[in-house]
Amino acid sequence: MPVGFFVLHIGENTDPFTSDKKAILLRGFLVDQKHQGKGIGKKALQILPEFAKGIFPNKESIILAVDVMNVNAKTLYAKSGFQDTGIQKEGRSGLMEIMEYRLAMGNKDIE
Repeated sequence: MPVGFFVLHIGENTDPFTSDKKAILLRGFLVDQKHQGKGIGKKALQILPEFAKGIFPNKESIILAVDVMNVNAKTLYAKSGFQDTGIQKEGRSGLMEIMEYRLAMGNKDIE
């Protein structure tokens, strides 16, 4: 039984969040409430850059939008290497911050 879920988008699906055509959009990153606090989200975010680069080798970053009030998620994303871009967008549930993980940064650890 799945305990988490996410979707990666490229192309025009990224337009509301970035004009960077070399970006991958991480959307719908969810961990079932019963399984939160067990490190599942943290582990998923640790392996996400390598996974994303394997599928989209010519992309340079992963971006996401997170609710400004969701401190726990923002903290997890920041600890996983995502940086606040300083860009905010209005979302369905209110103001969202755009965060980015530079894939080139992650590749330095592998070399």
